[in-house]
Amino acid sequence: MDELQQARAEINQVDAEMAALFERRMAAVRQVLEYKRAHGLPVLDTAREKEVIARAVARLRDPSLSE
Repeated sequence: MDELQQARAEINQVDAEMAALFERRMAAVRQVLEYKRAHGLPVLDTAREKEVIARAVARLRDPSLSE
C-alpha cells in the first residue's frame, strides 16, 4: 500500500470512529433536550455553548486548528 492509500485508510478509520462518537454524543444531547423540555427549561444556553466550544478548542494539540 502506498502513502496515499495508507493516508486514505487512516481517514476512513477515523471517520468510522467519529461517526460512532457522534451517535453517542447525540444520544446524550437527546437526553439533555428531554430533561429541559420536561422541566420547562430553554433549549438554547449560549453561555454553556461557549463553554463547550472553549473546552473543545483547549483540548486541541495543534493550535492551527482552533479556528
